[in-house]
Amino acid sequence: MRRASLIFVAVLIAATLGCYAGVWTHDFVNYDDGEYIYENPHVRDGVTASGVAWAFTSAHSSNWHPLTWISHMVDCQLFGLNAGAHHGMNVLLHAMVALALFVFLTRTTEAPWASAFVAAVFALHPLRVESVAWASERKDVLVGLFWMLTMLAYARYARDPSLRRMVVVAIALAASLMSKPMAVTLPFVLLLLDVWPLRRWRGTAPAVPGEPRDTRGGSSKRSGVKAEKAAANAKAHGTGASPRSLRDLFVEKVPLLGLVVVSVVVTLLVQSQAGSTRALDDLPFGVRVLNAVASYGAYLVKTVWPAGLAVFYPHPASTVAADGGAVGALLAPAIASAVVLLVVTVAAVRTIRTRPYLAVGWFWYVGTLVPVIGIVQVGNQAMADRYTYLPSIGLYVMVAWGVRDLVGSRAREGAAIAAVAVTAGVCASLTVAQVPHWRDSTTLFERALAVTDGNYLAHYNLGTALAKRGETDAALEHFEATIRLQPEHANAHVAAGAALLAKGRAEDAAARLERAIELDSSLVLAHLNLGMAQLSQGRAEDAATTFRRALELEERAEAHYGLGAALARSGRVDDARSALREALRMQPDYAPAQALLERLPAE
Repeated sequence: MRRASLIFVAVLIAATLGCYAGVWTHDFVNYDDGEYIYENPHVRDGVTASGVAWAFTSAHSSNWHPLTWISHMVDCQLFGLNAGAHHGMNVLLHAMVALALFVFLTRTTEAPWASAFVAAVFALHPLRVESVAWASERKDVLVGLFWMLTMLAYARYARDPSLRRMVVVAIALAASLMSKPMAVTLPFVLLLLDVWPLRRWRGTAPAVPGEPRDTRGGSSKRSGVKAEKAAANAKAHGTGASPRSLRDLFVEKVPLLGLVVVSVVVTLLVQSQAGSTRALDDLPFGVRVLNAVASYGAYLVKTVWPAGLAVFYPHPASTVAADGGAVGALLAPAIASAVVLLVVTVAAVRTIRTRPYLAVGWFWYVGTLVPVIGIVQVGNQAMADRYTYLPSIGLYVMVAWGVRDLVGSRAREGAAIAAVAVTAGVCASLTVAQVPHWRDSTTLFERALAVTDGNYLAHYNLGTALAKRGETDAALEHFEATIRLQPEHANAHVAAGAALLAKGRAEDAAARLERAIELDSSLVLAHLNLGMAQLSQGRAEDAATTFRRALELEERAEAHYGLGAALARSGRVDDARSALREALRMQPDYAPAQALLERLPAE
């Protein structure tokens, strides 16, 4: 590797670590981090045989990504629940992904400064913050690393095809799929790489001696000697050693597609069983399509102008304010986005033989977003910054090699360095400003509310964070705002009921909790809090019935204690004593149960 490339690598790693230096002091957030890390006993216990077995067999969090689970276990093994260290590991992995991307591009294109531009913008763009500064999004940086390793292995295979080298590619692809199902598009990307920069497709294969074709994109009048040198160089770097038809190149990847099919089936089964995919009658197909098309355009805009970034963008069809008006809200942006998609697609196809990097970059962007674009809707978000983690690379390639083609590959190195430095500097400054928004739950969701409208999830999670800090009045305001936007948000009714109960408003609390149970009768916390509200109202028999229902759902010490308290109020001392002893059996240090047991009359 040239000295300039080594210097760039050092600067890239330093800049990436520097931009994200603040995450070492960040806390976990109350959005997914609990179920992924600090409330997940399988992960908290570190690397254990039972934990690894669980990682490969669990459908927890509506995904099958065992390597992601294991990586979190490793962090807990090394750092415990030190949130900063978990975040720091994300940063290190992200830097490795950017480095691997740079290595791949320089090896296959011999265009170091265009490669540097792509790697730098990828590493430092503010759209990456969600994937890097959010502990739960370990799956993004992990799949990114195995994705790049797959491409490097494939480039080696392309240089000298063999079964052994294809097996290495398959292993790397399998690791990608076990990190995040989004890697299902990776074989498609490998097919794109055959077009450019590997140039294994006949339509973009390197020029044969005497043929005036530019081997890096664009026309050329080089002599036969130069063309011969280019062809030899391409062969040496695995960029066109054996030109083939697209059909042959596709057939070559059938074994890889087999891995993808398995991953798709497992993912759909897991998400369907967990109820994370929304039914067509819940979110009409037409609305999904409009949102998907609009999202393509929105991601382009945020790539160029990354303002108003938020952890959650509510779907237009997910709030009361937009009910019945989702089509109207999405129609204009979808039409504008469709026009852009059509124009760029036509231009990319028309120039695929002369400027193949445009088609490869564009179809990389469009194709890799397909699994998360919302046709199969998972969750209630309209879009998510994290979904651009790998797709954005295609756009950066288009820009880097497009500019290189316009100014010529022999442009002064100083100008190239300046262009990379300025662009990277702008991205880095925006990222440095974005990272602090992820400091903790309060900061994160206050930011989301400031830059989005109708964000019921931000209200709910901010209320949860405030309630944990004892700011009951402020928390209640956000829970009520959630209910106004999403009247059927059962957990918001539970949280509002708990807050009202803490304020001594037992009757109002009971009404909220009863509504929560109407919406979802499986919520244990709703029954526990309703029982306490009924006790506060003097409804001991009703409370006993409620606590028994809670115990049917889940045997918990709190439910046994509540039942004991209700029975004691009803004068059934012996039964109360048995319930309280059961609470203490389950949780020996449960002070309220011990105190109440001591106050009961002696046997």
